[in-house]
This record gives sequence, structure tokens and C-alpha cells, in this order.
Amino acid sequence: TDFNQLTDQEIQKDYELTMYFEIIKNGKNENEILLKIDEIINCQMNIYSLALSNRQLSIENAEKTHEKLNEILELISQHSLINTNGAIDQSVSIKQNTFPTPPKQIEKCKYHFHNNIIERKVIPYEYIQESTVYFHENEAKTLLEYCKEEHHIVLLGDAGCGKTIVLKQLAAQLYDTEYYPIFISLSDYAGESIEELIKRVYTNYNNINILLIFDAFDETRQEDRDIFARKINRYSEYHPNNKIIISVRNNFYRFSEANGCNSKFEGFKEFGLCPLTENEITDYVTEQKVDYSLFKKQIIFNGLQGTVCNPFYLCTLTKLMTYYGELPSKKELLDEIINNSFILDSGKYCNRDIINQSKAKLNRLLQEIAFSMQLMEDKSILSTDNYQYLIEDEFDRELLQHSSLFTANNNEQWKFEHNNFREYLAAKYLAQQDFETIKEVICSDKEHTKIRESWLNVISYLVLIYDNDELLEWLSYISPELLVKFEPSRIDEKDRNQLFKRIFDHYCNKNMYITRGINDLEVLVKFSCTEETLLFLINYIDKGSTIWEKVNAIKLISYFERNLYNHTEKIRSLLLNNISTGNDYIKAISIEAMGKLKLGIPEITEVIIKQLDELSADSDDSGYIKYMIVKYIIDSDLYEEYIDLLLKIQEQAVHDRLSHSIGINFAIQDIYPKINDSNAIASIIKHFSKRTHGYYNNMDEKYYKTILKKAVNFYNNGDALFLDIVIEAI
Repeated sequence: TDFNQLTDQEIQKDYELTMYFEIIKNGKNENEILLKIDEIINCQMNIYSLALSNRQLSIENAEKTHEKLNEILELISQHSLINTNGAIDQSVSIKQNTFPTPPKQIEKCKYHFHNNIIERKVIPYEYIQESTVYFHENEAKTLLEYCKEEHHIVLLGDAGCGKTIVLKQLAAQLYDTEYYPIFISLSDYAGESIEELIKRVYTNYNNINILLIFDAFDETRQEDRDIFARKINRYSEYHPNNKIIISVRNNFYRFSEANGCNSKFEGFKEFGLCPLTENEITDYVTEQKVDYSLFKKQIIFNGLQGTVCNPFYLCTLTKLMTYYGELPSKKELLDEIINNSFILDSGKYCNRDIINQSKAKLNRLLQEIAFSMQLMEDKSILSTDNYQYLIEDEFDRELLQHSSLFTANNNEQWKFEHNNFREYLAAKYLAQQDFETIKEVICSDKEHTKIRESWLNVISYLVLIYDNDELLEWLSYISPELLVKFEPSRIDEKDRNQLFKRIFDHYCNKNMYITRGINDLEVLVKFSCTEETLLFLINYIDKGSTIWEKVNAIKLISYFERNLYNHTEKIRSLLLNNISTGNDYIKAISIEAMGKLKLGIPEITEVIIKQLDELSADSDDSGYIKYMIVKYIIDSDLYEEYIDLLLKIQEQAVHDRLSHSIGINFAIQDIYPKINDSNAIASIIKHFSKRTHGYYNNMDEKYYKTILKKAVNFYNNGDALFLDIVIEAI
């Protein structure tokens, strides 16, 4: 059919046909028509290829698009070209173009689901740190849901909290999505590039949506952790659209600051598994045919409340309750789990006497292997060669093969069923040594003052089972900041409170401030964030006899943030009294604490701002007080209302060369992206326009552009005020 015989209605049915008809109808000559059609074809090919390479087209849609475009080309090549008068000149065939064939469908790796588990949700880790998960339940989602929203995620949690199970469930769920999952355990990571790790699963991955799941970052060798961190940071920078998840124990991770900077993995959002709820624990225990009321009584009687919220321990406690009808104490828990595994293992073999008659020897062998692995660079996996080297006797190796706690994988690499067992058994072996030997093993220097961080979890078990108090006393003396990195579930709340007080008294008795350089105050508070600890600090703020007691108590209490156990008014009153009557340094840190704890009310804000008028010109802490006032205004979300005051403090601090002027400058600049009030935007631009403050640096231009873009948006929305303001600035 000739093009000029088609009706308008027929043409409009197909956009492509309409486009080519218009070219032919309006073309001046045959060459022009051919040229325009060729341009359109090439343009479509480029768009198609770009979409395919950027993975904006799925493989399935790419195949359909490929077929459709080639049909159009075939249609054009078969039609006669019509000149502008409607007469047929001649039949001209368009040179057949061929669109690039999309790659063949890549077979997706299929991971298997775990049965009989508690389905878990995740939540931003800050709520877990603050113990405010209950107030943010609407933000708890499945890991798959968050993966669709975020590109780069760090999954944090204690040992045994269920990170690996959740990641394996995610890998299985991804089979029915557009993502191609890659699950990689980092326990045997040896410095490979990320691309090399990907190619273990998909040799050709350029045109698929991969989702990288890295488990057990904390199990990598210590010297390989920074290597992996650098490589994953570089990979995520060059592949920002690729989805990446990394799991790590929280006490092996450097957290990001409030602005998201300085974390171990750059630009990664930090999430954690929501703590098990009472209902989830009840349902699980009941499903295992255990009387929950009796189970709960045993938990309370044996002091296992903090332990039962950990899925690893919940499962094992439920099994113990099933077998014996009662539970052991926390100190005896892992011993009971190990002994119970021997009983179960003996029932799997014809010759049960092998285990029954050799329990003590099997236990000793497991302790020796665990301790040996802890001494090695790769602590989690033991090669067959090293295994045979460590255990030379064939009977001993045969005996170990009867234990379900220590098994070999498909690659003939040996490992413990869970790292908790390896760390506990290594601690059991170490507990049998004399105190001087223990210090030799866990310290990295001859003076025995520096603890090896890689032994942290072993030491936490060692403190639990060591009979003599000298170990805990020695550790709290040489390295109190290390003790607070123990996973809280390892130490009873009562012991954590005592340790917190011991650390506090240790520094106050030496007339020392608990500074961030010695202790990470946030970690210290999270370690023992209890009402007893809070009341302990309140008492020192109120009745502390030395400046060190007051200052340390104020600094520490500011990290309790929103979890003040109904003592808000008491704390507000004490801090306000310090602001009004304390010396300049106590005044400054009290202002900071008031802002961090969100205790500001209009009356308090007024008192704090009045401090600017009462500052002594020769005060050494003048700059620090101004800095804390700036932080109070920002932390209290009053920066739009008080923007003129902030800018005034900023200019004065630089002009008078006050201490902390750089901190004041950056703190104020950091709020620019958050400001949306038109009057505040106008104030900032006018402030920059004066150019009298003399503190321009390379970062100023970045922040200034942010403000100007906001001004443009206001102007485009009808706020003509900004025209004169911006012209003046220029």
C-alpha cells in the first residue's frame, strides 16, 4: 500500500508510521527523505543501546524492543517513496539497519530459604542505639523493602542476632525480583577485587541488576579489613546504582557521624535487626511445644533476660528447655549447649561410646583448635592442611568428625558452627592458664598495656568465666575503653553498671576528664544505658565535689539523649542552674547537653542567648561558650528563627580570632542545605554580600551555591524580593 493512500486514522494508530509519513509527505527530494529517515534510525539505535548499557531496559524488555525496532526498519525498506506531488518516482529501499541484539538471558543464581525461623525486620541503627525502636515502629521494614529504597546498606548487630540468616533469606527472595543476588561470606576474603568476587557467581554481569550481599566483614583477617573497605568504597563510588549490603558486628565497626561521614563504608546507610519482641519470643517458644510461662520463669530465675533476645541463644535455650525442663545459669549456658551437642551427636552414630567415653578429650580438642584458630590470621576457617598439622593423631581427627560444632564445608575448610563457640572455647582454654600467660597472649606489647582488639570477644567470655576478679580489675585499669566494647549480651546489666561506675571513678579519682580521645563517650553510655546509671550521673551533677566529677557526669549524661527514664525535669533544672551559676567551662558543656537532650524551651533559650551579653571579654572559654550556643540553637532546630544571631556569632568569632571559630563556621555552614525559610535565605545572602568577615575558604562556594539555588526557586515561585538581593550579591 502506498503511503498517500493511508487515511489519517490509520496513520495515527502507529506513532512510528506517522513520523515517517510526515517525512515523506513534506520531503523536498529523495535524498533529503533518505537522510532524515536515516537520522531517525540512527538516533533510535543510540537511545536503545544507551538504555541497554545503563540497564534501564531489562533483558526481557530489550528483546521486545529489539524485535519492534527491526520490524519498523523492515516496514520502511519495503515501502515506495512518494514525492511531494504524490507521483511515484521509483522504489527505493532503505539500507537495512540492524539494532544490536541484546545479550542472552543470564541464569540467576538460586539460593534456598531457611525454614523454622523468625521473620525479622530492620530499622535505622540509630534507633537501636538510642533504645527508641518502639517509638519508630513505622520505620521497621523487611530488608528487601529497604534494599529497594537504598543502594548501600550496612547491617549491624551482635554475634548470633541473626544477620547471616536474614541475608541468606534475602538472597533467596531476590530470585523472584529483577535483581541478581550474589551472597559472599568474607570469612575467607584474601584481598580480591570486588569484580573478582562477582565473577565467582556471574562471569558476565554488565547487563544485569546485581545485588551484592557481603556477610561477616568482622570475620576477615585484620589486615584485610581495610583492604576490603577501600575496594568496596571505590567500587560503590564508580557503580553508585549497584545495590550493596555488608553485615558486620557492631563492635567491629566505625559508625558514621551525624552528617554521614567518617564511617568505615562511605555513603552506606546503617541498619540493624529489630530486637525480638515479647510476642515473637512467645510465639517461637510456643511453636517449639514449650510452656512459655515456665520458660519465662526459668529465664528470670537464671538471669538470662538479656540473652533470650538474641536468636542464637533463644533457639538453644528453647532446645535445652525441651530436653531438660529447666535452664542453666548464664555462666554455665554455653557449657550446657556444648555438652548437649555431644549427647545429640552420640545418637547419630552406631558406636555411641566413641563420644560418651571421650567427652573430656573431645572438649579439650575443640578448645585447642579454637585457641589455635584465634592465634591465626584467618580466625574463622582452617584449611585441611593446617587442620592435619594441628591434630596429628588420626584417632583425634576421627573423634572431632563426630562433633557437629566443628565441621568441614564443600571446599574442605574446617570451621565452627558459630563463631560464638570458637570464641567461647578459646576463652575456656585461656582461662586454664596462669594470669601472666593470659596477659602475654592478649597484649601486643611487652609492658602489657595494649590489648589486641581481635581478642575482644574472647576476652568478654573470659571475663565471664574467669574465677578470679584480678582479670576484670586489671582490664578496667589498663583499658576501660576496651571493656565497654563488649557485646552487652555477654555481661549482666548489674555488672555493666558496676563497670561503668568503675570507669567513671577511675578518671575522677585521677582528676581527669573522660574525653573522646580516651573513651568514646557514646559507646560508654550505650554499654550501660540504664536508669541506675542515669541516677548515678544525676547525683554527681547535683552534688559532685570536684569539677572533674561534674564535667564528666554532664558530658556522659548528654549521650542518653531521649531515653531519660522520666527524669527530664530534674536534668533540665540541674543544667539550667549550671548555665546560670557555673564557671565558664561547666556553663558551656551544660548548654551543649541541653541541646543534645532536646530540653530547650523558650524560657531556657532566652537564658542561654543572654549568656552572650554576660561573657567576659578576657574569658579563655568565650569562644567555646559561643560554639556551644551555636550547637544548642542548631540541635534545638531553631536555626531558621535565629539565623541572624548565628551569622553574627560567626563573623565575630573570625574577626576576634576566638577559639573554636572554625567549628562555629562549619557548624553554621552545615545547616544551609536544611534551611527552607525565605527570610533566612535572604539573611544569608545579604551576609555574604557584605564580604566583611574575611573567612572565605574553598567550602564557602559550595554552600553559597546551595543558598543561591534556593533563592532562585523562591524567585521562580513569585518572591520578587530575591531579585534585588541576588543582584546586590553579584
